[in-house]
Formats: sequence, structure tokens, C-alpha cells
Amino acid sequence: MDELDPSREERNQKINDLLERLDLHSPGERGHAKRVAIYSVAIGEELGLSDERMLLLRYAAELHDLGKVRVDRSLLEKLGQLSDDEIEEMHAHATRAESALAEHPWLDACRNLIRHHHERWDGAGYPDGLSGEDIPLESRIINLAETFDVLMMREGDAVLIEDLALAEIEHCAGSQFDPKVAEAFFKVQPKIQLLVI
Repeated sequence: MDELDPSREERNQKINDLLERLDLHSPGERGHAKRVAIYSVAIGEELGLSDERMLLLRYAAELHDLGKVRVDRSLLEKLGQLSDDEIEEMHAHATRAESALAEHPWLDACRNLIRHHHERWDGAGYPDGLSGEDIPLESRIINLAETFDVLMMREGDAVLIEDLALAEIEHCAGSQFDPKVAEAFFKVQPKIQLLVI
């Protein structure tokens, strides 16, 4: 494979290899990554992103949690409250993913998107405390898509869980989430939910 300009098939295979490695370290991450990518792409389409940006969005959404490979498995599996040091370690996964992708030059454009996928619209996110439109749009999309998927993974009645997840997204529009991204999400959510069942 030409690392500088692999074919689309080679790129997809490399992404699948990276996701398999992540899933071995933290089971369930591959499915989460694929769902986040489905949500992200649908939101990106609704927002009218170009084909080139859509491809980068898909790659970044699939690889957004790759840095968890460099987080101790016992911490990823820990139940209950995390200490301040453990929270800091978990937060480091965004920058660790960014550095892990440095060995794949064709993913350079995704690295910054992945780095900022936990930034918040109000500036209270990490790793850099960016706010508003200083956060790359693709990162804002991935943030919402990931949060929705995590909320949907809770145990219990599926309809109630979905209602609670949607209420949380609506409540956090303007604080955690870009209101424009949240609006696009609500337009596409009924359709995309059918794709991940």
C-alpha cells in the first residue's frame, strides 16, 4: 500500500484494521465507531458538506476513539466514578488518537478533527477548550453523534431510552452542541435510527 496515496479500498481496509485493533482492546468500540460514522455522515449531508469533507468526516468519525488503544483497559472497563487522574487519562485519548494517526499521512486531515471531537460549543470541552466556530464543524458533528450513540446504549426500554437521549441532545444544544448541528441532527434522526437497528 502506498501510504501517501492509497486507493479507497486500501484506505477502508486500513481503517477496518485499526478498528479491529481498537475493538480487541475495548470490545464494542467497532460497533460504536460505525454508528457514530452513520450519524455523522447523515448530519454532514444535511448540512451540505462537500464530498471531500464528507469522506474526511466519515474517516474521523470511525477513528474518533482510536486513542483508547493507548488507555489502560482496566480504566476503560472501570465502573463507578473516576478519580481526577483517571479522568485526565481518559481525556488523553483524543490527543493519543491524533498522534497515532501520524504514521498514516493520508489521514493527516482527520487528525485535527479527531483531536477536537470532545470540544464543546460553550468552551468547556477538551483538550484545548475551543468554543463555537473555532471548533472544526466535523468535530462538532462527531461530538453530537458520539453522545447520542452513548446515550442510546443505556439499558432499559428502547423507546424510553431514545426519548431521553433526544431530550438530552435538545437540552444541550447551545452549550455542549452547536445549535445548527443539533437542528440538522433532529431533521435526519428518524431516518438514521432505522439504519443502526
